[in-house]
Amino acid sequence: LLIVDVDHFKSINDRFGHAEGDKVLKSMAALLIETAGNADQVFRIGGEEFAILCSQPHALARLLGEAIRNAVKTSVHTSRFNITISAGVSTVSETTHCLADIFALADQRLYKAKSSGRDRVIGEPGSDAVIREAAPKTA
Repeated sequence: LLIVDVDHFKSINDRFGHAEGDKVLKSMAALLIETAGNADQVFRIGGEEFAILCSQPHALARLLGEAIRNAVKTSVHTSRFNITISAGVSTVSETTHCLADIFALADQRLYKAKSSGRDRVIGEPGSDAVIREAAPKTA
């Protein structure tokens, strides 16, 4: 599960109005659906928060979060609004086996991403090493 939040969304609404904010949310939803692909399900869970129910293991869900974060930086609205996202990732484990636990942990990690500077994806401790190994190598 990924929980994705548009960073500083309130300032977009305050500065440009709710109509522009709604356009940003629609663009964000389309970008999330496109980036997630057919195997994953995207939901708007309130305000500027979205949840993505991933069919992949944690390392790939974390990679999806990074792909979304990077895609947002090159989105249509980025030049006008400087949009970034923060995300928290959680999966089924020995300690998180029901949806409420998985959601709560992803939400805690989202809060950590936001409180540690925003524009980042936080997953399981130690998962960054797995991400580096799974990421495509560049020449």
